[in-house]
Amino acid sequence: MRNPRGVIFMKKKFYRVAEMAAEAGIHPDTVRNLERAGIISAQRDRNGHRRFALSECEKLLKYLNLERIR
Repeated sequence: MRNPRGVIFMKKKFYRVAEMAAEAGIHPDTVRNLERAGIISAQRDRNGHRRFALSECEKLLKYLNLERIR
């Protein structure tokens, strides 16, 4: 899926916070804050690190597009 800056998420199963932020063109803290707010959801690996499914990446991009329109 293409983000507002024209970047397309690669078809990976899961993304780390930094990967998701870099692909979307936002700060990693923004990804964490959106997850805490319940806008996107993350799974945790056995070490407690957040992992985001591709569907959550698409949800993030839709949210960012909506915020950009406002």
